[in-house]
Amino acid sequence: GILIDEHTHKDASHEVDAPPLSPISVKGRKGPMAVFCPERRKTSRANMRAPASNARERERGRVHARVLELRDHGRGGLLLVTGAAGMGKSFLLRDAEKFGAALGVSVLRGSCSALDEATPLYIFSA
Repeated sequence: GILIDEHTHKDASHEVDAPPLSPISVKGRKGPMAVFCPERRKTSRANMRAPASNARERERGRVHARVLELRDHGRGGLLLVTGAAGMGKSFLLRDAEKFGAALGVSVLRGSCSALDEATPLYIFSA
């Protein structure tokens, strides 16, 4: 099986269930090392509803306008969504995906994790 160290467990704890195992000895390391065994991905945040206060109409309107521009004029582009945790980014993206799909626009989805931030273009490796 796969084992992860304490640092990785801390970084992944919001995404993966990984119960602790008995500490192990690792060559080149003094003392036992705490290890965890990742079992399954936690429920996707995409299944959680954003609070109504985060469903910002202005941002939804801007995103919908970009999707309509793509459909009507074939002009794509990049839409960068940023914000603090809990501000409604996931809600906004799910809404854009539903809106685009309803209009017949092809929708591609990707995600990434801070766990492999060192791999260039990691999002495209899946």
